[in-house]
Amino acid sequence: MTPKPSDEPREFLCRYEFRVGKLSTPIRMCVRYSGVDGKLLIEQSHFIKTAIQYLPYAVKEFPGMDVAASLNSLEQNIQGFYDQAVRRGYTPSESWLVPNSGFHE
Repeated sequence: MTPKPSDEPREFLCRYEFRVGKLSTPIRMCVRYSGVDGKLLIEQSHFIKTAIQYLPYAVKEFPGMDVAASLNSLEQNIQGFYDQAVRRGYTPSESWLVPNSGFHE
């Protein structure tokens, strides 16, 4: 029997939090390791969706066990969307951070 995603063994690894640009809302992350497929599973409290994006940016899985590199990559990508929008003349807005209703700390 194949385990359902909710039944996969998930080992808690860490919590992480950062802020994007001038926005005051922190993005909180919970990192777990999936023993079934060897991936890092990262849940985030908010996704970024600036005025230049069609959909919010959301990544849930990273291959391997390099937590620091995965979190750094995710943070840089989120910051990149923010920076692109600001460079195009948009004023930063808290509304760019879309709450993730499925986030569980």
